Amino acid sequence: MINDLPDSLDVASSLFADDSCVFRYGKNLNHIRKCVQKNLEKISEWCDLWGFKISLEKTIAVVFSHRKDLDIQLSINNQQVKVEGRAKFLGLVFDSKLNWNEHKKYITVQHVSA
Repeated sequence: MINDLPDSLDVASSLFADDSCVFRYGKNLNHIRKCVQKNLEKISEWCDLWGFKISLEKTIAVVFSHRKDLDIQLSINNQQVKVEGRAKFLGLVFDSKLNWNEHKKYITVQHVSA
Protein backbone atom coordinates (compact mmCIF):
# COMPACT_ATOMS: atom_id res chain seq x y z
CA MET A 1 0.00 0.00 0.00
CA ILE A 2 2.87 2.41 0.62
CA ASN A 3 5.22 1.30 -2.15
CA ASP A 4 4.72 4.50 -4.18
CA LEU A 5 5.63 6.76 -1.25
CA PRO A 6 9.42 6.83 -1.97
CA ASP A 7 8.78 7.93 -5.57
CA SER A 8 7.97 11.44 -4.40
CA LEU A 9 10.79 11.80 -1.86
CA ASP A 10 14.34 13.07 -2.25
CA VAL A 11 15.61 11.39 0.92
CA ALA A 12 16.55 7.76 1.35
CA SER A 13 13.85 5.59 2.87
CA SER A 14 13.23 2.19 4.34
CA LEU A 15 9.67 0.88 4.32
CA PHE A 16 8.40 -2.31 5.90
CA ALA A 17 4.64 -2.77 6.40
CA ASP A 18 3.62 0.15 8.62
CA ASP A 19 7.18 0.95 9.81
CA SER A 20 8.89 3.66 7.82
CA CYS A 21 12.16 5.50 8.09
CA VAL A 22 13.56 8.38 6.07
CA PHE A 23 17.11 9.57 6.34
CA ARG A 24 19.54 12.05 4.89
CA TYR A 25 23.25 12.43 5.46
CA GLY A 26 25.77 15.16 4.91
CA LYS A 27 27.93 17.72 6.66
CA ASN A 28 25.57 20.70 6.73
CA LEU A 29 22.96 20.06 9.43
CA ASN A 30 20.84 23.06 8.42
CA HIS A 31 20.64 21.80 4.81
CA ILE A 32 19.76 18.29 6.03
CA ARG A 33 17.06 19.67 8.35
CA LYS A 34 15.47 21.70 5.54
CA CYS A 35 15.50 18.69 3.22
CA VAL A 36 14.01 16.35 5.82
CA GLN A 37 11.36 18.94 6.74
CA LYS A 38 10.37 19.35 3.09
CA ASN A 39 10.05 15.58 2.78
CA LEU A 40 8.01 15.28 5.99
CA GLU A 41 5.58 17.73 4.38
CA LYS A 42 5.44 15.55 1.24
CA ILE A 43 4.85 12.46 3.37
CA SER A 44 2.08 14.23 5.29
CA GLU A 45 0.39 15.29 2.03
CA TRP A 46 0.67 11.74 0.67
CA CYS A 47 -0.85 10.36 3.88
CA ASP A 48 -3.74 12.83 3.68
CA LEU A 49 -4.36 11.85 0.05
CA TRP A 50 -4.45 8.11 0.79
CA GLY A 51 -6.13 8.18 4.20
CA PHE A 52 -3.15 7.35 6.40
CA LYS A 53 -2.49 8.93 9.78
CA ILE A 54 1.01 9.61 11.06
CA SER A 55 1.41 8.70 14.71
CA LEU A 56 3.37 11.55 16.25
CA GLU A 57 3.63 9.51 19.45
CA LYS A 58 5.72 6.96 17.55
CA THR A 59 7.58 9.40 15.30
CA ILE A 60 11.16 10.10 16.38
CA ALA A 61 14.04 12.02 14.83
CA VAL A 62 17.64 11.12 15.64
CA VAL A 63 20.70 13.09 14.61
CA PHE A 64 23.60 10.69 14.12
CA SER A 65 26.81 12.47 15.03
CA HIS A 66 29.64 12.50 17.52
CA ARG A 67 29.12 16.24 18.06
CA LYS A 68 27.20 17.12 21.22
CA ASP A 69 25.67 20.53 20.53
CA LEU A 70 23.31 19.56 17.72
CA ASP A 71 19.80 20.94 17.88
CA ILE A 72 17.23 20.16 15.23
CA GLN A 73 13.55 20.97 15.04
CA LEU A 74 11.17 19.17 12.71
CA SER A 75 7.39 19.23 12.53
CA ILE A 76 4.48 17.39 10.97
CA ASN A 77 1.25 19.34 10.57
CA ASN A 78 2.67 22.11 12.79
CA GLN A 79 3.37 19.66 15.62
CA GLN A 80 6.93 19.12 16.84
CA VAL A 81 8.57 15.78 16.12
CA LYS A 82 10.37 14.32 19.15
CA VAL A 83 14.14 14.41 18.82
CA GLU A 84 15.81 11.68 20.84
CA GLY A 85 19.20 10.07 21.20
CA ARG A 86 18.03 6.69 19.95
CA ALA A 87 15.30 4.98 17.96
CA LYS A 88 14.21 1.37 17.51
CA PHE A 89 13.53 0.37 13.92
CA LEU A 90 12.72 -3.18 12.84
CA GLY A 91 14.16 -4.64 16.02
CA LEU A 92 17.43 -2.69 15.94
CA VAL A 93 18.20 0.16 18.33
CA PHE A 94 20.09 2.95 16.58
CA ASP A 95 21.78 5.41 18.94
CA SER A 96 22.98 8.86 17.96
CA LYS A 97 26.65 7.84 18.13
CA LEU A 98 26.08 4.64 16.11
CA ASN A 99 28.20 2.70 18.57
CA TRP A 100 25.52 0.00 19.11
CA ASN A 101 25.72 0.28 22.93
CA GLU A 102 21.95 0.85 23.21
CA HIS A 103 21.24 -2.14 20.96
CA LYS A 104 23.56 -4.35 23.01
CA LYS A 105 21.69 -3.33 26.18
CA TYR A 106 18.36 -4.01 24.46
CA ILE A 107 19.27 -7.52 23.29
CA THR A 108 20.86 -8.36 26.64
CA VAL A 109 17.62 -7.46 28.44
CA GLN A 110 15.59 -9.38 25.83
CA HIS A 111 17.83 -12.44 26.26
CA VAL A 112 17.68 -12.32 30.08
CA SER A 113 13.87 -11.96 30.15
CA ALA A 114 13.28 -14.83 27.71
